[in-house]
Amino acid sequence: MKPLLAALRLLGISSYSRKVREHIAALETSGGPVKCRVIEPPSPIGARAVMLGHGLVPMGAEDPRVRAIAKRIAFAGVRVIIPHIPNVAKLRIVAEDAALIAELIQLVARDSNLCPRGFLGIMSASLSAGLFLAASGKHNTAPLISASLMVGTCTEAKSLFQFLMAGSDEAVDPYGRLIALRTLAPRVYGIRKDLDRLLYLAAMD
Repeated sequence: MKPLLAALRLLGISSYSRKVREHIAALETSGGPVKCRVIEPPSPIGARAVMLGHGLVPMGAEDPRVRAIAKRIAFAGVRVIIPHIPNVAKLRIVAEDAALIAELIQLVARDSNLCPRGFLGIMSASLSAGLFLAASGKHNTAPLISASLMVGTCTEAKSLFQFLMAGSDEAVDPYGRLIALRTLAPRVYGIRKDLDRLLYLAAMD
């Protein structure tokens, strides 16, 4: 019966209404503090933990869609930690951010208040999920991960960029194509602030 009730709460179907709580936590990484939004379940003591990666949107961890998903997960009894990744919020895919995310996973796993069990789940989607996938596969983070869910991402960059650049307009999300162009442009044209700004504004539009 407990798994059924948890599933119903996750779908928002419940015989009672119990609010989840939200607060901000700062995790001290080697590169400085990273702000995380934490969504607490109705019964937080001893709760399982999951890190939820936000997408390539300027609001980052404050994206209401991400927070809505986090609240549904929290209703099912899981603590959700959403780290704000600055480059991702600036619509940039930077390979080095996988190391930052790996460090965040380790910090959360060692924090008995956030992760009393010492291991956590990982969830993310779209292009930014590739960074979380790379981070979760590192030798010093893999043992800390109990489960992983990545939606609509890739495991190999070359084929992804080939698809985004050469795929048909019907098959390719134009937003994803603009993000890919913004990532690739400096490698082709060098650092061009005007071009970078143009691609950023086009993606925002």
